[in-house]
Amino acid sequence: MEIIGLTGNIGSGKSTVGKILKGFGAVVIDCDVISRQLVASGQPCLQQIIDHWGDVYLLPDGSLDRKKMAANIFSDKKEKEELEAILHPAITEEVRRQIEINRKQGTSCVVVEAPLLIEAGLTDLVDTIWLVVCRQEAVLARLAAYRGYSQQQALAALANQMPDAEKIPYSNVIIENSGDLEALEIKVARAWQDSLMKN
Repeated sequence: MEIIGLTGNIGSGKSTVGKILKGFGAVVIDCDVISRQLVASGQPCLQQIIDHWGDVYLLPDGSLDRKKMAANIFSDKKEKEELEAILHPAITEEVRRQIEINRKQGTSCVVVEAPLLIEAGLTDLVDTIWLVVCRQEAVLARLAAYRGYSQQQALAALANQMPDAEKIPYSNVIIENSGDLEALEIKVARAWQDSLMKN
């Protein structure tokens, strides 16, 4: 079974690449989905977060107010690291569990989609790393259009992430995604075919 680690900074389009790979038959393990499950009402990770930051970060349904927490951690690197210390071990454990389930089921390719694949130390779980990169002006436009970010919010979010230049040395495949969807689909299809030929 081949395990692809798919990563990229906010607004790069990594989730779109994940959807394309799913269309090719890969099973996608989405770490953002796992993270949301870990901060649902009643989950142990959520309790640790509330013990640390207080219930001001809770929504009426008892789950984490992710938008409010994101605003907090994007403006404070120490806060971000403390949140990651709670979530990353639990995310890693769940990713391992899902990989093993797919291995036993005979899945041919699993994609671990993780914005913090490198930072969270998930690289040991994957065979190859695909990095999605995008020009900053295109990222800013996407974050404004799809998330309603102001330029200041978008720049703050980008500043709080590992730069692409530092991720490139870890990466086996680099997909530049500053163009349209059709161009991206062609690039991903080419990388997928290259991957199949190597295995």
